[in-house]
Amino acid sequence: MASSDESGGMDIHPDDLVLRLREAVAVGDAERLGGWAFDLGTLVILRGEIPPVLFDEILARLESAELRAMEGAAMSEEWAALGDAQKDRLLPAVERAYPHLREWRACFAASELLGERYADARALGALLRLRVSSPEMPRSFVPHGLEHLASGGADEAVREQALAELLRMRSDQSAKVAGEVDESLARLIVARVPLPAEAEARLRTLYTFPEGV
Repeated sequence: MASSDESGGMDIHPDDLVLRLREAVAVGDAERLGGWAFDLGTLVILRGEIPPVLFDEILARLESAELRAMEGAAMSEEWAALGDAQKDRLLPAVERAYPHLREWRACFAASELLGERYADARALGALLRLRVSSPEMPRSFVPHGLEHLASGGADEAVREQALAELLRMRSDQSAKVAGEVDESLARLIVARVPLPAEAEARLRTLYTFPEGV
């Protein structure tokens, strides 16, 4: 339900978004979910927050097999509107959902949420656990999260460990995962993150880098 606010714009009621989220997930309708996500963004602009009743519903849906099969944004676009307590609750919910995600864009967004938005030791721990617990497709996006941590982690210890663990993932039994590790390491070279000499030399035989890099 939408109603006019005092400024003449349209206000979107959180209870309405709760119902629409349930309905979109129940029928697996990605288009309706996309419309819901757009209106969620509008609500955040209007109110500056994600109301608790709606946030609780989002976490509940993350536990559902139906949503885990769909493309999702993993809350990265609404990060600034989340309170500290909401961020604390979201991280373990994303970690629980991640190994069961079946849509690659959802995995990409979730790994980016952990590595770029959280960017701390908690996110590093989650990614290292997901490296072990996830099947091939979602596991292949763990390097993306580690890449963000290695280049922009909250502190030097997190950055160093993220890089070490990313290098270790090069030995993954999956060629797809190992290939994603190389892609992430190559981007770190472009970002001028120092790599071990042997690893950098190998990557320079595989990729063409911009002049001066």
